[in-house]
Amino acid sequence: MLQFAHKRPFPRADPVTQVYDTIRAIGREAWNACFRGQVEDYDCLLAIEGAGIGDFEWRYLTIVEDGKISAAMPAFLCPYPLDTTLEEGLPRRLIRRVRQHASGFLVLRLACLGSPCTETGAIGFHADVPEERREALFGQLLTAFEALAAEEGCALMGIKDIPAPVAAEFGALFSKRRYAAI
Repeated sequence: MLQFAHKRPFPRADPVTQVYDTIRAIGREAWNACFRGQVEDYDCLLAIEGAGIGDFEWRYLTIVEDGKISAAMPAFLCPYPLDTTLEEGLPRRLIRRVRQHASGFLVLRLACLGSPCTETGAIGFHADVPEERREALFGQLLTAFEALAAEEGCALMGIKDIPAPVAAEFGALFSKRRYAAI
C-alpha cells in the first residue's frame, strides 16, 4: 500500500513538553521556526535574557513532536508587589513603609507567559501545525506553564499582553482555565 506523505496524520509521536531556563538550549533555528517573521524572535529574547533585568527569571516552554518544536512560548518568574496596581496615595505609601522592615510584605511570586520586555505575548506555532491542532497544543503549553508555576511556588499566574485576535482564538480555553483579562 502507498500513502502520500502530505496525507499522513499529524502528529506521529506523542508530544513532549519541555521547559528551559535559557533560550540558548533551544537554538535560533528551532525557536524562530515557530515565530516566523516576528521582530521579537530568538535574538531579541536572547538579548533580553542577557541584559540581567531586575529580578526576572526566564523560562521557555516548548512542545516537541516528531523531533521538532510544534509550539513555543517564553515565560518569566518574578516577585510581584501587590501595591503595583494601586494609585499613588496613602495606602501605597504605608505599604512601602512597612516593606522597609518586612521586604516580602504584600509581595507574591508571579509566573507569567510572555516576556516583560516585548510588545505582545506571542504564541509560536511551527508552519506545519494545522489550524485545528493549535488549541490542543496551546492547552498543553498552559498545562506545562501551570505545573511550572506550582513547582516554583508562584501564587499568581498571568499571560502577558495577548493580542486581541489570539485572545479571541483561544477565548474558550482561557475561560475554561479561569484566565480573565484585566
